[in-house]
Amino acid sequence: MRASAGWLRWGRGALAALGLWGCFAQPVYREAFGELDQDASGGVEWSEFRRRFPDAAPKVFMEADADKDGTLKPEEWKLFQELQPR
Repeated sequence: MRASAGWLRWGRGALAALGLWGCFAQPVYREAFGELDQDASGGVEWSEFRRRFPDAAPKVFMEADADKDGTLKPEEWKLFQELQPR
C-alpha cells in the first residue's frame, strides 16, 4: 500500500511538472441548464446537480451558486460554465 501511495505522489509530481495535472484533476461541467433542471422549476438544487454529476464535491455546487441561496439559476450556471477550462 505504501508503494502505491509513493507512486501516486510521484505521478502527480511528474504530471504537475509537465503542466498536465490540472487536465486530469479538474472535471469540466458542461451541460445545458434545462438538462440539469429536472423538475423544470427554473433553478437547480444540489440533488439535481448531484444526479447529473455524481462525483462532484459540494464545493463545486457552492462555487457555481454565486448568490449562495442554494439554487443555481440559468445566469449563474452560464457564468460558471464560461469560467471552466475548455
